[in-house]
Amino acid sequence: MKATTLGPLTEHQTKALESIIYRASDLLRTLNQILSIREGSEQRQPLLLKPVELKGLLTRWAAKPGHEVARKNIKIKVELPKEAVWVQADLEKLEQVIDNLLMNAGKFGPVNSSVRLSLQIQPDKAVVSVEDQGPGVAQEMLPRLFEEFSAASQGMTREHSGLGLGLPLSKQIIERHSGRIWLESSAKQPGCTAIFTLPLMPDHKQKRILLVEDNPDLLDLMTLFLSGMRQGYHVLTAKSGLEALESVRAKIPDLIIMDVMMPGMSGLEVIGRLAKSPATRNIPIMVLTGYEEAVQKARLAGARDVLVKPFKRETLFAKITGLLKD
Repeated sequence: MKATTLGPLTEHQTKALESIIYRASDLLRTLNQILSIREGSEQRQPLLLKPVELKGLLTRWAAKPGHEVARKNIKIKVELPKEAVWVQADLEKLEQVIDNLLMNAGKFGPVNSSVRLSLQIQPDKAVVSVEDQGPGVAQEMLPRLFEEFSAASQGMTREHSGLGLGLPLSKQIIERHSGRIWLESSAKQPGCTAIFTLPLMPDHKQKRILLVEDNPDLLDLMTLFLSGMRQGYHVLTAKSGLEALESVRAKIPDLIIMDVMMPGMSGLEVIGRLAKSPATRNIPIMVLTGYEEAVQKARLAGARDVLVKPFKRETLFAKITGLLKD
């Protein structure tokens, strides 16, 4: 039970207050969408483009469901590729698109249903889709939903609130990024899927970094760290020394960041094996270790640099930047 300066609220009062807050937030959102569409149409705000890692971005948004998704107990099921996916985008604008699509899926999806959020890689583009289990959309209505105020034009017969600005705004943003957005729905089965594409960043713009770490939590944390860097690194991962060697044979990385203590094959042994091959002996390697006594061993084995755990993110970034410039 929530309390105020005048005392605790009843359950009825709490629900009424939450409804007022939600409606006020919805109104503010609508006003912001109107302003964004106008600014985009007049090209008053240039896109602030920078490398954005889509896999990490979608993971973060799936972990913070919006009001409708949470209220209806809708589960977000994520299907993502193993590797990082980099695009050149305005992060704030792209987040608007994802937010709009997830909000629509929550608005039209039934209680206790699910939403499938997926990312696929095609030769020259990334494909993001948001699929709900709602009633679907008639074929003749699909193109009209990208028209401004399409929902308002349905009059008092429409079931859901809003002016229908989310999809037009999303279309405007995606097309400014040289992408494409559309809806798919079938009369044979329920549900509607919103799909958009974005051009992939060319490989030559991305440095490949191989992270080798058997601790999954640290591996995820470091992947997140690197995903937040503006340079747009292409991050590969391996959980063992043997898996690291297989990854290097498949694609030579520009940098290897490796733990020392791993089951089966230590990081020092991996360095030794890489040093024996002319194709891999010049790959810069930075060793991660929690033991001061391992620092000298790592350098003698051929590591270009060593980082002792625990470490600061700024230190990690500085060392990575320096090694990739050598």
